Amino acid sequence: MTESEPKPLDRKSLSDDKEGTRVIDEVLRDQARREVLRDIAYRRPSASLRTRVVAGVLGLVALVTWTLPVPGLRPDIPFPLPPADEEAALRIAAYIQAQQVEAFRLSSGRLPDQLRETGEPMPGISYQKLDARTYSLNGTTERTTIRWISSDSSAALLGKNGAQRLRGMIP
Repeated sequence: MTESEPKPLDRKSLSDDKEGTRVIDEVLRDQARREVLRDIAYRRPSASLRTRVVAGVLGLVALVTWTLPVPGLRPDIPFPLPPADEEAALRIAAYIQAQQVEAFRLSSGRLPDQLRETGEPMPGISYQKLDARTYSLNGTTERTTIRWISSDSSAALLGKNGAQRLRGMIP
């Protein structure tokens, strides 16, 4: 028997008043213990002052970064792109998408039913499965549209301008 547990008392030796006082005392101790346990169980953790200050500073930094232009974070690309650059970018995107489709075909042994099966689709590129071995990629912007069928060569997809730009991108 541990020291924290009360020793069993001989009921015959105690008077009725002492017995009643002892029972009431035990009930009050049990209620106090339960109240402490309830307070611990339903206590909400509160953030420390340090956490609140750090959250406020990070919120302020995020607000400033969002509202004020920070040099170097936003690309300086003039819009709209010249038509030749737009077509070259569309052809390169279609070429990258074709590489993803071919990688999927090699790993799974079949063409994807939807372009999303190959990963994140390139913007402006749509896919159509023509048969079990052939597919087409269509690239569309406001001014330019390209169509490529997988039975054609990759050089035909890239075109002269796209191939030059792709060579310039790869070291």
